[in-house]
Amino acid sequence: DVYKRQDDGDVSAINSSIMGEVVKVEGLNQLTHMLGPEESTLIINYLGIKDYKCFFPQFENDDLKCRAAEFMEEADKTFDEGSWLSFVLMAGGVLESFLVDITDDKQSTFGNLIKQIEQKHLFSKEEIGVLRDASKARNLVHAGKFKKPYVSRGVAMSVRLTLEQMLRKDWHSIKTKNTHE
Repeated sequence: DVYKRQDDGDVSAINSSIMGEVVKVEGLNQLTHMLGPEESTLIINYLGIKDYKCFFPQFENDDLKCRAAEFMEEADKTFDEGSWLSFVLMAGGVLESFLVDITDDKQSTFGNLIKQIEQKHLFSKEEIGVLRDASKARNLVHAGKFKKPYVSRGVAMSVRLTLEQMLRKDWHSIKTKNTHE
């Protein structure tokens, strides 16, 4: 909440809203004028994510939204611990959820969803490359894949950055482009 000082010295909340990365505060100019520039500081405290479903407002399917949120929460925890394979497994689940949401294809594998998206040119070549890396890394859980290289911190960082980029995309435009192709 954002607060303003009342005439009697009391402080109460003023209208504010958060839309993506934008914090909108109505009346901030009045607040600055009332308090003076030395007392007009906007402080945003971040204590963590309360509801991971908030990352996926574009998902119309509530079950998919819930599962993506569960994957996202676990991805956050494993990234913080430096568990690179575990992180890529969970982040890959989130990335696959985006593709399922875009295509409405709940039957295809992650690899086939990536091919569909690539054919429609919905993401950059770099993003497609990271999606493929995540898909390959997810297969490392099979015991017979022990000769394949393990997930490095660099791969995990690439997946993390791509995941963050995906969260910021204009999904309405992407879905519209997908349905018109």
